[in-house]
Amino acid sequence: MNFILKNGDGSILVDFFSGLTIETDKQLYLFSVITPNSHFDKSTNLLELTYQLHSDSGNVPKLENATVEITGIKAVYQTNDDEPGEYQMITEEIEGSWKLSIDTGKINTFEAVDFLPTDSKKAAGIRGTAYPSSFILLSEIPFTETNYFDDMRIVTVMDGVEESYPLTQTSLVEENGKEYTQFIFDYPRYDEAKILKVNYLDTATMEEVSIELEQR
Repeated sequence: MNFILKNGDGSILVDFFSGLTIETDKQLYLFSVITPNSHFDKSTNLLELTYQLHSDSGNVPKLENATVEITGIKAVYQTNDDEPGEYQMITEEIEGSWKLSIDTGKINTFEAVDFLPTDSKKAAGIRGTAYPSSFILLSEIPFTETNYFDDMRIVTVMDGVEESYPLTQTSLVEENGKEYTQFIFDYPRYDEAKILKVNYLDTATMEEVSIELEQR
């Protein structure tokens, strides 16, 4: 989804490939990293799009008479109508202009829920944060071909039922001058699970690794 977020004074808080801004616009450039994520609820057929905005300064102004203008919606899907072993990626795109006002009276605040390894010696330099629709794991371990994390997932056991949540995105981020590997999972549990596990295959050693994290 391509969009622009403007405050009531005309300042631009976010321009996510909207194509609407020019150099003379009052763009604040507050967010160095924008992390998109999505969660599809099969029981209701609702698609939730989440954009996590990472500000370097933390000086984000209060929303007042703010608006979001959407200029495009794009989806990519895979078709297997070709010969066995072949596939084709199809892109569907809708362009337009949808301007939506933001009712700040309906904004809910969700505090981030922190998770730390139960064995800090075994998993030093790893920490997790749960949000309403995603889980972000930060690791000091570099994401390279020599220690590739395969089949990485979050695993919870609640009321005797095991659930697994897949890795959706990996990137490098910088925090306080230090570089981390960021793993983002499609995780709708937020603060429900007090203990969870991060499971993956370390292809450098071909060993299954399980790291237990607990809510702090």
